[in-house]
Amino acid sequence: MKSVEEWISFVFDRPPSDIRAEWFHADDFVEPDIEKSLLCSHVSKVFGNINKLMNVYSDVQLANGLNYIISPFASSTAYALLDQSVPEVDRLSAISSMKNVFVDLFEKKCNSSSAHLNFICHMWWDMFPRHGVPFKSFLKMTDELVLSLMEDLLHLENPECKKSGLHGLGHWYFGYPDTVAEIIERNIVCMPGELKEYARKAKHGEMQ
Repeated sequence: MKSVEEWISFVFDRPPSDIRAEWFHADDFVEPDIEKSLLCSHVSKVFGNINKLMNVYSDVQLANGLNYIISPFASSTAYALLDQSVPEVDRLSAISSMKNVFVDLFEKKCNSSSAHLNFICHMWWDMFPRHGVPFKSFLKMTDELVLSLMEDLLHLENPECKKSGLHGLGHWYFGYPDTVAEIIERNIVCMPGELKEYARKAKHGEMQ
C-alpha cells in the first residue's frame, strides 16, 4: 500500500456495512505497515486535499477516516507525525496541513445535524497524541506550530472550530501555561457569549 490513492481508499472507502465508529477495532482488522516518512506524506496529501475528498465521501466516512488518522486509539498513524526518525520538515508539513481540515471541512460542514464531524472536530487536539508534555527538544517547533494552529481556529467563524481550539489549548495548559493563557486572553473577544466561560476554563486547563 505505497500509493496515496491506495491509502485513501483504505482509510475512507468503507462500504455502508462498515460505517461504524469502531471499524478499525474489528477483530480481523490489521493496520498496514507503512514506513513513517511515507505515512507523513500520505497524511499531508489527505489533509491538503480534504476539500476534494469531502465531495467523494460521506460525512460518516470522513469522520471515521479522520478518527483513524488522528486518534492513537484507532491507529498508530498520528505517532508518525511525532517520530524523530522522520525529517522535521515532513512532520511539520503534515501537522500544518491539519488547518485545511478545519478551514475546508469543519468550518463548512459542522452544524447541529453533523454529529460525526462535530465529534472529530471537537476532540481533534484531545486525541492527537501530543499535548506539550513531557517537553522534548526535538518537538519544540512542533509544539509551537500546534499552539499556533489552535490559536488560528479561534478566528474561524464556526463555533465548533473555535471550541476545538479552546479544548486543545486547555489540554496544552499543563505544558505551556503562560502561552495558553496569553493566547486565550488576546482572543477571548472573538468568542461568542456561549463560549466565553469555556474559554475561561481552558485558560486554566480545566478541561474534561
